[in-house]
Order: sequence, then C-alpha cells, then structure tokens
Amino acid sequence: MRYIFLGFREQAAGSREQAVGSRQQVRGKSEVGKTNVYLTTARNAIFDYLLMESLMNVTRYYG
Repeated sequence: MRYIFLGFREQAAGSREQAVGSRQQVRGKSEVGKTNVYLTTARNAIFDYLLMESLMNVTRYYG
C-alpha cells in the first residue's frame, strides 16, 4: 500500500485494483504533498531564525 503525505495527514492511495486506474490522480496528489513539504520546511526555517534572534535578544538583555 502506498502512502501520500498531505500536510500532517496520511492518505492511502488504495489497493492494486484502484491504483491501476488512478495513477494520474496519485501523481497529482504527490506533487501537492511535495509542495507542502517544501512550504513546511521554509516555514520551519523562518521560525527557527526568529527563535534564535529572540534568544539572542534575551541574552543581550540579561547578559
């Protein structure tokens, strides 16, 4: 069974009988999943940067 990641959810593509007829749909959904992974990675990088900046400000203030 094949899994497609959309955000934080997992969706099963279906059994072999269904997968033969829906390869095109699976391909489209996997591209959407990849886009979400890239956007999530970019968002996490931005939040990590902002967290580090705020921690640096705290150490400057109390340091």
